[in-house]
Amino acid sequence: DLNNDNRVNLVDFSITAYWYKRPISAEFKIKEAEKLNGDGKVDLIDFSIMAFYWTG
Repeated sequence: DLNNDNRVNLVDFSITAYWYKRPISAEFKIKEAEKLNGDGKVDLIDFSIMAFYWTG
């Protein structure tokens, strides 16, 4: 849940898609470390984690 609305949905997907294969900001790096796999980049592993927790 990247936007802290207690749901993993299209909004979170859109945020993640924006950062896909781009250098991520310091603010998003913290969220990526807490909510995704924490490797400092957005890749298919992060989308896989998001799909697992998807609530719609």
